[in-house]
Amino acid sequence: MSARQRVSPNAVQALKDALSAAFWFKSDLRSYLSSALPDPALLEGDWDVYKWAIVDRIINRMVRQPERYQDALIQLMVDVAAMDTFPKLARHEDSERLTADAKAAVERLRKVVTPYERQLVE
Repeated sequence: MSARQRVSPNAVQALKDALSAAFWFKSDLRSYLSSALPDPALLEGDWDVYKWAIVDRIINRMVRQPERYQDALIQLMVDVAAMDTFPKLARHEDSERLTADAKAAVERLRKVVTPYERQLVE
């Protein structure tokens, strides 16, 4: 691994918050992550727990193995930060509030993702 900055805890937390807010249903979260992540083993584990606990488990696995997953973690941060619509939330009866929460969480992620995006391009 070349010399690169580690992903800050603030950026990691912003990613966790954005993922948890962008997907209400766990099946939608799982579908997104299965296409976004390079290793299906990251998705292994109990999915009958709170959504935030699932996101926490997956992202923590990536953070603990930077030599293996740092590029994928940064790519996930960039991809989630690029979200501007949340069609999966439209199915929920409280979609207006959930969409506003998701937009706010993604905006917080967007504020911390720029230096990592540059690192990924380099």
